[in-house]
Amino acid sequence: MRNMKLFFAAMLIAGGSLLYSSCQKEHMILNPQQSGNSSSNLRAESDEAYMNSQLSYIDDAVQSILLNNSTIRGFGDLPPCAAVTYDTSGAVYTATIDFGATPCQTDGWKEFKQGILIISWNGPKLDSGAVITVTTQNYFVGDTPTVMHQLQFTKTITNMGINAAGNMHFAIAVTDATLTLDSGQTVTWSANREREWVQGNPSDMSDDVFYITGSSSGTDRNGEPFTVQITNALTKNADCDWIVSGTEVVTHGNNSPRTLDYGNGDCDDIVTVTVNGNTFIMHIGG
Repeated sequence: MRNMKLFFAAMLIAGGSLLYSSCQKEHMILNPQQSGNSSSNLRAESDEAYMNSQLSYIDDAVQSILLNNSTIRGFGDLPPCAAVTYDTSGAVYTATIDFGATPCQTDGWKEFKQGILIISWNGPKLDSGAVITVTTQNYFVGDTPTVMHQLQFTKTITNMGINAAGNMHFAIAVTDATLTLDSGQTVTWSANREREWVQGNPSDMSDDVFYITGSSSGTDRNGEPFTVQITNALTKNADCDWIVSGTEVVTHGNNSPRTLDYGNGDCDDIVTVTVNGNTFIMHIGG
């Protein structure tokens, strides 16, 4: 679904992948002349969004492992080249997904992957204090087996228990993620977000609703810094492909900040973008 071609489209981040969520349609085709953004500005947003899309796939892989099955929800089975091994002998369990030493194609994403994802956890994900950690080892992704890009990161998911509103919430941290493109250019990215589970049955993910807060930052492939700050909690419903409400502010280099408003709860692909006092209605479907 996601591919490296979107790097060169004007893709705008939609707030990051959800904890244990399938891929959502979150890219936005922008007209730089309409919105006042430069092509460099849009490239930073596409770099950020690509990192999120890759982590969305990994979230589904984690969910699959924790459920102890071979199906990534929404994307079919893990490819035959993905060998999954478990070590449950200690207090901290680990699972290794090995895509092999040569590129292999994943079923649902039509991407090629290579290398290893290592998942560790110290207890059931719904228990307060449970910590899930995902790391990479010589892990590559690409649209073709001859153009592969290395992704390095550590992602930690911590069950923070029940908050003052009576909802379970999770702290999500991605530290020092680095995407090294086939061209040799690099993208850096870090994020600290919180997912508040405001609705849903643990045995049925179809009715889940999450609030997402937090921020992310990094540098694009040209070394320019960017930040994304959620200013009003983003709302994601399991039965909708889109973020349905909330706002965030995107800044990049010396460019003017852009405010993204995802609406008031309707399940649609409409985002209102405000730049320098000018407002544009954008459709993020594609």
